[in-house]
Amino acid sequence: MFQAVSGGAGQGGCPFALYDRGHLQTALREEGLRDVDTVLDLAENGQYSEACKMAHCQKIQVMKWTMYKTLTECVILKLILNIIYAYVAAEVC
Repeated sequence: MFQAVSGGAGQGGCPFALYDRGHLQTALREEGLRDVDTVLDLAENGQYSEACKMAHCQKIQVMKWTMYKTLTECVILKLILNIIYAYVAAEVC
């Protein structure tokens, strides 16, 4: 969705100017965006730059959340492994 789109004379290939609401809605939901309707309303009103900006900001939030979740899972896994290691070391020694 956020990669360059060919075509769209005068719009530089902007997907918000080129695609209909249904296609945009599907693509934005697949990207994990939450406030899709507001983005789509902006696009339907010809506010393509605003729609793009809002979609990118939401995508950044999705990416931040995904990275935070992954980091948290790694920290928890490391703690569990340390506990197991300590238990095994205590049993063996």
